[in-house]
Amino acid sequence: MFTYLPTELVAQSAIPSYAKWSRIAIQETQMKYPHANIMDYLHIGSESRKESTVEKFRLWLREGDKEFAVFVKVTYSIKTNKLIDIELQEMDFS
Repeated sequence: MFTYLPTELVAQSAIPSYAKWSRIAIQETQMKYPHANIMDYLHIGSESRKESTVEKFRLWLREGDKEFAVFVKVTYSIKTNKLIDIELQEMDFS
């Protein structure tokens, strides 16, 4: 049996809940490392706190011959869904 779902509903369900925060993580990383290319990124997971949630990402960058990862933590308010803080931490693989 086939069930028809409207295209809008399918499109909405395909967007992960952390999509907004991943865009912010990528934008902040691009601003901090303007000459690096972001090769890939991974959503590591979420950590819920009393009044906020922390979305964790790892981005792989290349700048010239150097490759490195940047860990990004995006903290936002559960009540308002507004950004509270962004932390970036670089890990060098060379």
